[in-house]
Amino acid sequence: MIENKKENSLVGTIDLYDFDPYHNRAGLGILIEKSCQRRGFATQALNLLIEFAFDFLHIHQLYAYIPTENTGSLALFGKLGFAQSGLLKDWNMGLEKYNDIAVYQLINS
Repeated sequence: MIENKKENSLVGTIDLYDFDPYHNRAGLGILIEKSCQRRGFATQALNLLIEFAFDFLHIHQLYAYIPTENTGSLALFGKLGFAQSGLLKDWNMGLEKYNDIAVYQLINS
């Protein structure tokens, strides 16, 4: 869970999923409540999780699947050093149409 310590409230969640110990990689997901977005919570939480994953878990790479319509997340992950490595066409069904998903990776070098 992601907490706003000043207000003692929960603002979102972040997790590692699909951990592959043989290849040392994991998917990364984050969700920030709409009213709390653009206040630095996602950046701080992602930086902490990246540090934990690379330094403590010794993960070689993290990846994220990001809807191409989510320009805020694309910019955030790009700012933190993730690079787009692929595009999954018509990957997820939205409300009215299929949506493309960008695959972003951060490799621990």
